[in-house]
Amino acid sequence: MSSSFHLLSARSLKKARHYLETAATCRDFYSLQQQYLNELPELLPSESSCWDTWAPDRRTVYGLTCPDQWAAAVSPMIDAIQSTIETHPVVRAGEWVSGKHSPARLSDYSSRRQLREIPLYREVYRKVDIEFQILASFGNLPSMSFIVSLNRKSSDFTSEEFQLLDFVSTGMEEIAGLLDRTQTFERLAKRTTSLLSHRSGLSGWSELTLKEIETLGRLASHSSLTNLAANEGVSRYTLNERLASIRNKIGLESTAQLRATLREISGTPSTGRKCGSAESPPGIS
Repeated sequence: MSSSFHLLSARSLKKARHYLETAATCRDFYSLQQQYLNELPELLPSESSCWDTWAPDRRTVYGLTCPDQWAAAVSPMIDAIQSTIETHPVVRAGEWVSGKHSPARLSDYSSRRQLREIPLYREVYRKVDIEFQILASFGNLPSMSFIVSLNRKSSDFTSEEFQLLDFVSTGMEEIAGLLDRTQTFERLAKRTTSLLSHRSGLSGWSELTLKEIETLGRLASHSSLTNLAANEGVSRYTLNERLASIRNKIGLESTAQLRATLREISGTPSTGRKCGSAESPPGIS
């Protein structure tokens, strides 16, 4: 275990890892958000929690989501939160502008007396009984970032709980980055299949899986199917099956026809090889 998490017990680490394993199965940011709101307070007990979506520079709040039992109290104060968030001691300190995702404990930046003097406390926190708070930032994405918070009324968060949130937010940083890249690829794949369908006049492109689209992209740049299989990290048999699936979906009889279609779509001139040549061994064409 990293020395950064030396205060965490084996039990706490096991729970945190289970939480992250579940988070890694989320297919979109809404699911990831709901998992946080529903499950993280069980890992780190608190009276309330919140998931804030921020601009990439972490200076403007795009929106915030709270559990149902707390949302009714917070919803009427959205405008007040937006107008006073700059007075939050951690935000004011510029802790997350550089993109780091380490947690921050409110009491490390402001005493309770100082906290009660800022507009954010008077307009918001006082009305929902927030005295102690721990926050973490993650998801340093091109279009947005996230700040999650856990709040208590009467007891501060311990150093062990601080390390626990640090452990979780480190994992969430990786999950959010992977999810963002996956969604970007899915959007690109959707546009690509639409373009392929339009240019080739063939149907079935939209039925291709993401893996099949990825294989098509590599097929266009690999003259050797043996090298393509190695690049894909699969056997020739698996590659044959994948190419057969692609051909069946778009209505082509051979890989040679598939290559020709890709060349026609991209405007690449033919190499002059005949169908059934050395690049299309038995079982592929």
